[in-house]
Amino acid sequence: MRAYSRRRNVVLAASATCVVALVVGVVGVTHMWLRQHGRTGRGQIEPVALQAPGALGVDIHGDLLIADDARQQILRQLPGGQLQVVAGTGTTGFAGDYGPATAAQINDPRGMAVAADGTIFFADSGNNRIREILPSGNIRTIAGDGKLDDPVDGQPANTQPLSSVFAVALAPGGQLYFTESSQVDSVSADGILHVVVSADAGRKSAAQFPASLSALAFSPTALAFDKAGDMYLANMSPKLLLRRTAAGVMTVIRPETYVSVAGLSSGLGGAVLAALYSFQLDTITGSQVTTMTDFAAEKFAGISLRPAGVAQTPDGSIYVSDPGNAGGASGPTLLVRSPNTKQWAHAHVAVATPNAAGSPSN
Repeated sequence: MRAYSRRRNVVLAASATCVVALVVGVVGVTHMWLRQHGRTGRGQIEPVALQAPGALGVDIHGDLLIADDARQQILRQLPGGQLQVVAGTGTTGFAGDYGPATAAQINDPRGMAVAADGTIFFADSGNNRIREILPSGNIRTIAGDGKLDDPVDGQPANTQPLSSVFAVALAPGGQLYFTESSQVDSVSADGILHVVVSADAGRKSAAQFPASLSALAFSPTALAFDKAGDMYLANMSPKLLLRRTAAGVMTVIRPETYVSVAGLSSGLGGAVLAALYSFQLDTITGSQVTTMTDFAAEKFAGISLRPAGVAQTPDGSIYVSDPGNAGGASGPTLLVRSPNTKQWAHAHVAVATPNAAGSPSN
């Protein structure tokens, strides 16, 4: 049995307990070239349009990872700007476990987390599974049997049904966590599923939900950790940003007036980046929230922006994705914030020359 907590650290998780909240989006469809194999692969290059960039991540090379749930693929942006297919054939479905991830079918890829050995974990949401892409390039299921239901605590994770998996994160010690419709689960080193936080009345405890939150309708959709091991959660209804300490004490960072959190991701220095629908970039340290950028007042390219994913690369650049269907943006795009200028711009994507077979078509 593979050990899923063999001291993996989420790439970029380091020090501090700062939480950064990002709310952005952008305009325009960018045509890109996708390489059909792994980072060092030499597969055929075909032109495609980025259709719906969602969750973002960063691999061990510092390259940006993009989950495109319209293309049903996970992509990698190379240093020159080109994109590679990391997983998915582009056909919706479930197939390919134990084979090359580029030959596998996935369905609505969501949150991602990357281990120190290069393994990429992601929520295969439409298939009710958590899957991993190994450094070899092969893919397999580590949680979920494809059925839609609540799992049984203490059973092998890959034999249990799951319900609405969205977010995936690795704690500082390397333990894998993920969210379902009404709970947070973990997968231990022996492949066993453990219910960590649950809305089920029979599973709620004072440690999980203090009196002030005992009646909370728990519906987590985003998840990340800081270096101290504190868990940050976005709750869908009511709309809350929650913090659960390593000791199990849960508090509300922001009340119901807070807007929906689209995604959470560990960043540099132990920070947690949060993409919100509030059109602003917030820095959250503990329970302190400071607005860094107000995109409602300072529109990028004249457009109010909404993100679907956020990630920070080793050089300090912050990327956000906008699928272009939720906030007035006219098309899917990537936006990047320079660590030097602190300015937002469209992320550069290189376009290759058509091959000898003729001009590309979308």
